[in-house]
Amino acid sequence: MFVSKQHDQAVEAERDAAVRRRPQFERVDEVAELLLDLLVRQAARAQHGALLVGVSAAKAIAYAVKKPLIAVHHIRGHIMANFIAHPALEPPFVCLVASGGHSHIVHVKDYTAFEVLGRTCDDAAGEAYDKVARVLGLGYPGGPLIDKLAKEGDSSAVQFPRVKMEHALDFSFSGVKTAVINYLHKLEQAGQPYNKADIAASFQAAVV
Repeated sequence: MFVSKQHDQAVEAERDAAVRRRPQFERVDEVAELLLDLLVRQAARAQHGALLVGVSAAKAIAYAVKKPLIAVHHIRGHIMANFIAHPALEPPFVCLVASGGHSHIVHVKDYTAFEVLGRTCDDAAGEAYDKVARVLGLGYPGGPLIDKLAKEGDSSAVQFPRVKMEHALDFSFSGVKTAVINYLHKLEQAGQPYNKADIAASFQAAVV
């Protein structure tokens, strides 16, 4: 419910910002009618509360301005974004998808043909980063905060378990996340100091 409310507020803020960026318009549907050819909504599994908010907003705008609403597969959307950053990129290639609750190794055979070679068996990389950042008191989102702090630390200070499985391309982030949390709790209970930068660097070394 909290996530849904936060996304609802974010959608409203973006809607209002769209109008402010075009002062000649008074309503968001006027902006959408002139600037949008179609609207896109996410398809496939993700955070359900956030999806409900986003899809509802997209449906409402599409209905109001009589524009088509197109469903786009979440993971495929991440993969296709590479063609924006790298226009010369062409299939086939192998892609690492590391976003929020997803961590996949995907063989992109063609523009619409994909094979998942490996994936996380539990937590995704982003989830592990967020949880470790929280226990370190760094804030959210954890990825960029841990990455920045890790540059100041010693990646060999603590040997946390690695994420790769022995006999497959799958991987697991739950073990390393739990190992970091338990390590910190033991030090705190014993009243022993620790270097946050070293913890961040050691955790990141185990993940990547």
